[in-house]
Amino acid sequence: MITRLLVLVVATAGLTACTDEPAPRPAPDAKAVLAASTAELATGTYRYRVAVPAVSISGITDVARRRAMWTTTFHGADPKVIEIRLIDTDEYTRTGAARWQHFDQTRTPKMAERQGLTFTHPDRTSANQIVEAVTEATQEGQTIRGTIEGTSVRIAGLTLDSIESRLVKPLPFVAALDDHGRLTHLEVQLPPTPAPKSEPAAQWTLDITGYDVAAEVRRPVGSKEMPDSFYAGLD
Repeated sequence: MITRLLVLVVATAGLTACTDEPAPRPAPDAKAVLAASTAELATGTYRYRVAVPAVSISGITDVARRRAMWTTTFHGADPKVIEIRLIDTDEYTRTGAARWQHFDQTRTPKMAERQGLTFTHPDRTSANQIVEAVTEATQEGQTIRGTIEGTSVRIAGLTLDSIESRLVKPLPFVAALDDHGRLTHLEVQLPPTPAPKSEPAAQWTLDITGYDVAAEVRRPVGSKEMPDSFYAGLD
């Protein structure tokens, strides 16, 4: 009798211990993880490179200090390079080896806003526009794969303008995160285009490095001030 009582006590204690164990946490939603990975693109400092068919863009953004610069290279038979630097509301632009030109954005605030050349639009990578269009995602380690609905991507900025005609259906993507959950790589597979363009399949790729590294964006020496007549009627 005593032995049976001991067995019951031990068994009951074991059941109680099992019920006190915390339930396993559900795996994080891959779409939510991916959305969170782009937060610092609107608040932090980073370097990036975007490559799309016929165009590549390399830049630095330092949101806290309101500094940014990027170089856009149009590849092909007649290549062209355009450089832009932003220091608060001062915009400096040049094409190729031409002289830098200075624009005062406070004189054309609406135009600067429309063109996305203000720090109310600090993320110039277009990563957020891609992430917002994600329909399915799965995560394995620091890699997230899935699809985006191409027709729902918001076209904003040069990094997506050149591929707008290819964003026509669900497209596969792959993203990579760093140890802090920040986006470091994103690529979208683009379909070929029909005749008359007949462009082959390609990739839209984004690589991000240099998180938390202060940006060295300086005012160009000897820039040309745009005359008053330039600003007339622009805003």
